[in-house]
Amino acid sequence: MLESQRQALRAAKDSLQDCPSVRSIITNRKMWAALAICLVLVGVGVLIAYLVKPQGLSEKLD
Repeated sequence: MLESQRQALRAAKDSLQDCPSVRSIITNRKMWAALAICLVLVGVGVLIAYLVKPQGLSEKLD
């Protein structure tokens, strides 16, 4: 039982070492560019939804 736990712990430790660190993710310019593009697209979508809102909705909100 103890040996299988050691093997599982060793396998988990090895898999964690293969993952990129948080620092490399934060400093990745491509990730920030993708995030900026997503935020711009969400903003444009909200603006379009605001501009083409149904007429009945504005009467209910006022």
